[in-house]
Amino acid sequence: MNVNKFIYIEQTKDQLPLLATDFYYVNPLAMLHTSTHRKELISNLDNTLKLDLLYGIHFLGPAYPRFHREDYFYKVSRSPIYHFLPDLQNIRKLNFFDITDSRAIELESLSEKFKNVYLFWSGGIDSTVILSAILKNWKQQSLEKLIVVLNSFSIEENQAMYEKHIHNKLSTVSTDKFFSGEMNFSHDNLYVDGNAADTLSATIMFYEFEKRFPNYYLKPWKQNIDILIKFFSEYEDVNYGQYMYKKVVRSLIYNKFEVETIFDFLWWMGFNWIHDRNLHCVLWQYTPCFFADPNISVKRFLEENMFQWFNSNDYQDWRVAAVGTNEIIGNSISEHKLAFKKYIFEFNRDKDYFLYKDKVASTPKNETKSSHIILCGIDTDYNYYYRHAHEKIWPPK
Repeated sequence: MNVNKFIYIEQTKDQLPLLATDFYYVNPLAMLHTSTHRKELISNLDNTLKLDLLYGIHFLGPAYPRFHREDYFYKVSRSPIYHFLPDLQNIRKLNFFDITDSRAIELESLSEKFKNVYLFWSGGIDSTVILSAILKNWKQQSLEKLIVVLNSFSIEENQAMYEKHIHNKLSTVSTDKFFSGEMNFSHDNLYVDGNAADTLSATIMFYEFEKRFPNYYLKPWKQNIDILIKFFSEYEDVNYGQYMYKKVVRSLIYNKFEVETIFDFLWWMGFNWIHDRNLHCVLWQYTPCFFADPNISVKRFLEENMFQWFNSNDYQDWRVAAVGTNEIIGNSISEHKLAFKKYIFEFNRDKDYFLYKDKVASTPKNETKSSHIILCGIDTDYNYYYRHAHEKIWPPK
């Protein structure tokens, strides 16, 4: 039985709707920027709240902390499904290769309960780690259940992997069918997603910083506060830059966690504030699939049908222990996600991919229906709050 409801958020002139509602995922930016009263609402926000929303905008929103949610203006509960919060003071040192192999074996065991396993493969580093681990560790009988979700952009991004390991070897389906709602989700299938990898690897802000301040990321952040404030100020003004810098510092102090380099300073921002947002990407990316089938249960889908590969205790602990090492970043931008790329290279021996592959944003390449439904939040009863986009809402005005 479907326990969740799809609830349209009415257009009101309240500052922000549903402030009293218990959420475990909420995107106040989506609420504001889909409102016909947007300009009036933003003009009535107090300065602190406005800065927090700007903070969310430039993090690709929403920006509420994982480690100190009491400091956030919305009531945001810890997700009973996705909640892996590492102990920052007592971290296990783990091997990336070992935990990735173990994750594949765990998924293979889980797959026995399902008809098919859909892997969303963009051709990028994160999803190629997953595909490599599956091909390396699964038995042939298990691979017969695997369906790779891809399109022409996926193939273009990793032609060698496609030709050698997917084409005429694995079942495939077009990503576009999911984005358009032509293909529904089913509780009979398992869906594998790699969205959480970017908050492990600092991708969110790192590439933007590198464009503005090349070769600065390995410098000590405490000796380059002016650079950080200047970087943040470019999004708005110097007051915002100072506010954003101080917010991150307060978070590090509150959690008694030390980072030394600018790179790890930027990593902490994504790891603390953006992780939950990335875990719910599948819900706002594939919203048409949910609305195409009113019998789909958001609760059951999240609890049973969604396998977030990089969201585990092992990966979280591994990443925190990797702070200050070269497992994530080496001496050049091409060595970003170094442990990921080493794992892929051991499997496919693609030297060009290992040496030159950089981050490419995959989602913007996919076309969606023009009348897009925007996910605004999911409450603790798994009700799905949404609005319709009246116009293009990204980037925000």
